[in-house]
Amino acid sequence: RHIHFIDDNLGQNQARFHAILDGLIAMKNEGLPITWETPIGMRTDRLTFDILAKAREAGCQAIFLTVESGSQRVLTEVIDKHLNLQSVLDAAAACKKLGLKARSGFIMGLPGETLEDMQMTVDFAHMLKRRYGVRGHNTLATPLYGTRLYEICAEKGYLRQEMSPDNVAR
Repeated sequence: RHIHFIDDNLGQNQARFHAILDGLIAMKNEGLPITWETPIGMRTDRLTFDILAKAREAGCQAIFLTVESGSQRVLTEVIDKHLNLQSVLDAAAACKKLGLKARSGFIMGLPGETLEDMQMTVDFAHMLKRRYGVRGHNTLATPLYGTRLYEICAEKGYLRQEMSPDNVAR
């Protein structure tokens, strides 16, 4: 009766996403309503008002907005994420208007991020909460072996020891 979509690419392919939503709406119309949410996030720049309204009709109860930084510089220059912070504000406003619960995710400690960037992220998260009721979640950047982040941290000498399952939480 309730689905957690653990797919951060759920809305990436718009035709696929609309087909999923159409299927969920059809099930609801046949008396088999399903509620759902995206606990690990969706590309926020893909979430227009119309898509969110359709998602709500299809049983969506909560959306997790993957923001990652409240600094446009970090998004653009540090992590090369093609996300304009205005699209986050637009999605948050749409969620509020539609009555969709929304949360947001941020990552701190990225190579190249400054203390000023981190403060901008904290301020942006607080503003989302005050203005739109979007609760923010902060995580620390973790350079897991095999990722580009790991390679950057290894190249720059940021790692004190080799990452392993035994010391990743330390």
